Amino acid sequence: MIASRPGLQELVLHDNQLKQAPDLAGFGALARLELSYNELRSLAPLASLAASGLRELFAASNKLPAIEAVAGRTALRLLELGFNRIRELRGLEGLPSLEQRAPAGHPGMEDGCMEV
Repeated sequence: MIASRPGLQELVLHDNQLKQAPDLAGFGALARLELSYNELRSLAPLASLAASGLRELFAASNKLPAIEAVAGRTALRLLELGFNRIRELRGLEGLPSLEQRAPAGHPGMEDGCMEV
């Protein structure tokens, strides 16, 4: 469990062998979250984050089977989910600010990024 940090804007938890995303309910100012290179199978715990704050989410090289907990995140600009087990790009509804999603390592993504 991570202690609440209401003013924290960036949290880097990459390469920690995490099997579960932390509950970040007390991180109201979080703008950038780095969860890459872990063993995550779900991003559902991120649903506790305020929908309007998170701008960048990096969750590459995990074991995620689907995109979840990002729908409705109006401030999300960058989403990195490459090298997971995602087969379809679904769950990106309601992301008006999304500028770039980077599903590198997925079939059909030659350059590693897709402009939205």
